Order: sequence, then C-alpha cells, then structure tokens
Amino acid sequence: MLVVETIRKVRMALAKGESQREVAKKYRMSRNTVRKIAASGQTEFQYAKREVSYPVLGPHIDKLKEILEKEAQLPPQKRQTGKKIYGLLQNEGYEGGYDAVRRYISNWKEQQGMGMKNAYIPQQFEKGEAFQFDWSHETIELGGVMRKIEVAQFCLCYSRMKFCMAFEREELSMVMEAHIQAHAFFGGLCERGIYDNPKTI
Repeated sequence: MLVVETIRKVRMALAKGESQREVAKKYRMSRNTVRKIAASGQTEFQYAKREVSYPVLGPHIDKLKEILEKEAQLPPQKRQTGKKIYGLLQNEGYEGGYDAVRRYISNWKEQQGMGMKNAYIPQQFEKGEAFQFDWSHETIELGGVMRKIEVAQFCLCYSRMKFCMAFEREELSMVMEAHIQAHAFFGGLCERGIYDNPKTI
C-alpha cells in the first residue's frame, strides 16, 4: 500500500517537470504505478494479490500445514526457520524448490495474523500529536558546481509547518542531528513521529 505522503511526493515531482522514469527510480516503484498516480486523484493505492498456485508443493501442503500449526504453538525463539522446514519436507519426498515453501509459509502466517499488520495513518491530528519525517534527494549549485545532497524533511501534522536540513549523506548520525535541530526549531517535541521507509534508522 502506498501512503498519502509518498503519493504527494510523486505528484509534486511530476509537477516540477521530472519524468515518470525519473520519479519511478527516485521512489523505487514501477512506472505503471507512477502513471496510475499521475492519472488519478486517489490518495491511497492497494495492490490486489494474485491467487498463488503450488503445483509441486500441492501434495505436501497438508504436512506443511501440520508443521506450521505445531510451530505456531512454540515461543518465537524456538520455532524452526523456513530452511529447516524445507529440509523436513524434502525428507518426506518433496522435490520442489525452497521458494515455493517460503511463499506458502509467508501466506499462511499472513492468514493466521502472524505477518505484518496494515498501518493506518489518520489524516486529522491534534496540536503536538505527530510529525512526519523523510529524506529527499536534491541537486544544488554550490560554488559553481552541481551537487546532489540529501535533505532531512520534517512536517508537523497539525499545522503543516516544515523544517528542512541538508546533508552530504544519509547516515544515522545525520538523522539524529536533524531531529535535534528540528526539535530546537519547533520549540518542543511531538508525541510521535511518522516515518516513511526509514532505512537509515
């Protein structure tokens, strides 16, 4: 699912004249998705999942379900990895690849509510409730030379007041410095932060 803030960034980049190819690369999404965002006024996109078939794994699914149900009763640290479960199925005569087993385990966990949960971000906020944080990649002229920089961007969810700070790289120490400076600029802390794909953190 694409969050509202990411969709906003895509639309702003397209409005600035960036090509769909550039925007797709910048935000790590397909050009079809960028095209869909550009052509519609939607603020949320969800991807429909295809029905997954398991032609080779099929005869072993009952055994796999039995293993997974037993594993679910154990504490997380005592559960077997997907590779070990794959080995158990091979002992039972399974001749297929590991990828089908991994996909089945992932789908089974999701159906059982053991996978990742959907997140809901409210669009109305109280004063001081939350801020949004993300990086943007900008090109600037510095001393007559064009350079790429990373910009830490904060936005208060209630007032939409912004604070930006530029860095040469995206690193954890820069994330921390940006937060310290943002809190000083805003004159306090919000109750929580909303982060979009925080790889640096």
